[in-house]
Amino acid sequence: KFLLGDEDHSNEFFDVYTVSSEEFKRIAQGKSTVLDRNETELPALMEHIKKLYVSHFKKKVKDYVSEVSGIISYLHFSKDALSSKNQSSNSQEFSRLEKDLVNTCTTLNSTLSKVHTKLQNKLKMGANTAERKCLENATARVLESKGLENRVHHNTLKALCRNDGCYRSRKAGLVDLNYTLSEPMYKMMNENNLFLTTFGPRPTRASIKGAFESFQENFIRNDHLTEQKKTNKEKYLRLVYIRTEQRKVHKKLEKEILQRKKLIYNSLSDSICDTMKQTYQECSDITGKESFRKIQEKLKSAIEVFKKTMFQNAMTKMLEEFSDLQKYLVDHITTQMTTALMLGLSQIPEDLTGLPDVSEETEMMERCCESLDLQVF
Repeated sequence: KFLLGDEDHSNEFFDVYTVSSEEFKRIAQGKSTVLDRNETELPALMEHIKKLYVSHFKKKVKDYVSEVSGIISYLHFSKDALSSKNQSSNSQEFSRLEKDLVNTCTTLNSTLSKVHTKLQNKLKMGANTAERKCLENATARVLESKGLENRVHHNTLKALCRNDGCYRSRKAGLVDLNYTLSEPMYKMMNENNLFLTTFGPRPTRASIKGAFESFQENFIRNDHLTEQKKTNKEKYLRLVYIRTEQRKVHKKLEKEILQRKKLIYNSLSDSICDTMKQTYQECSDITGKESFRKIQEKLKSAIEVFKKTMFQNAMTKMLEEFSDLQKYLVDHITTQMTTALMLGLSQIPEDLTGLPDVSEETEMMERCCESLDLQVF
């Protein structure tokens, strides 16, 4: 959940169900069982899956209703839509929103630049610690047997090399040399919850979600929309269209951030893996007498050789991934919202006679949004 960032449950524990399908099947067949139906935990699991399905289905419905509402609002033109008064009013609204958009993107860029600086400082300290302790950590936690039989540890180490530095065994559990080497960097990066605060589900001033929610609430405020509905229905519907486009941009970026967040977080250990990959391949080919000792020595030697550069490279990789995300967010918001403003407020069709009357459809979408508690109109 730390990486997936589920909005509703990211601060809770995972739900674990120790299901007994055999017992559940016997109950369904009317046979004698040790557990009753609820104790098999399958009913609870089915209920949990149903809730997840309903939750995701509601989100899809809201996205669909919002998009249709935007299209209907865009098609709703009055007879005097091309009047000089309306065009002047739209032009003023365009200038105001364009200015707000620039301010929003500037604030977002500034917020992310501050995070980049903090992240860089933390990673530098972590890289220095990792360089000093890499051989010690690797030896104590991965390369030596840690109480396991030599044969078991030998097989684990061989499997680890065949799997590019990471292997999960039944007896040794998860053994990850890449993470072990980069762990001091992760510890510094997670100090004071820097990463989690930036990418977390809570809308704080230091988080991306906080910047998005502020943009969503303040770009076209509800009170301004209500005022326009009373005084200028034409402009009001233009703003509804822009708001739905804003919501669509927001939803797309949420998905992009989720994927990039995982990429950024894993970039440290992935970079270490890239550096050590050739060594892993060479170690996996070692066979014969004393192969275990030779693999240990080769891995230790590679760590010693690469320690001056691999942690700096890992830091650079993570910062580059973060900078790429920062640029993508600012550019995408600027491009997509500028297009929405132009379509909504500047590019009014010259001939309105062929457009359908969508008054009834507009009222229907208003009712749909109200029933879904969706703030569009």
